[in-house]
Amino acid sequence: MISNLRDRWLLLGPLLFLLFLAPHTSASSCPPGSFLPLHGLCTPCPTGTFSTDWDTRAWCSPCPQGYINFTPNSTSCPHCDVGFYRDSSTTTTITSTISSSSSSSSSSSSSSISTSTCKPCPPGQYNSLLDSDRCEPCGVGTVSKGWTCA
Repeated sequence: MISNLRDRWLLLGPLLFLLFLAPHTSASSCPPGSFLPLHGLCTPCPTGTFSTDWDTRAWCSPCPQGYINFTPNSTSCPHCDVGFYRDSSTTTTITSTISSSSSSSSSSSSSSISTSTCKPCPPGQYNSLLDSDRCEPCGVGTVSKGWTCA
């Protein structure tokens, strides 16, 4: 049993800090791979989103269609999603913009990535693998749904 004040403080001090002081400590900007939500602490971008700059954005940019990442705190979306294939003959820069507004202000931030192009599988073809460099033809009498044939 905890009987003295020192032992109580050692047990409860870190919890009290997290509950009352930490949320009020605000960052002026967050590093790439993170964002600055309303509580003011830099937070890692969730999987499927990214950020590339030191910024004060309120949320991370979603991966563009056809691109994906698998880890939080990402600064890019380097993988081609299922239903798409990597066309390494072309390179593109992808920019995603997030706008946020409140009753007192509004802001906008954008993130960019350069990568080989992830293109959707053409009609009659599919790809069920991530980061594939080609799509496979569907069987006779089936129709492509991007990542499978039916």
